[in-house]
Amino acid sequence: MSRERQDEFAARSHRLAAAAWDDGFYDDLVLPVPPARPPSPSSRSPPTAPSPPA
Repeated sequence: MSRERQDEFAARSHRLAAAAWDDGFYDDLVLPVPPARPPSPSSRSPPTAPSPPA
């Protein structure tokens, strides 16, 4: 498959996916994920020293 055909396929795929999102196709399939909170300073483990060579 030529690079041009690959690019055409990718562009069509992106257009179809965008249309599916706009039409609500994924509304029942995708759930929102809340943003992760950074760990609090007290929950972090202290740094460990490297092990001595064996």
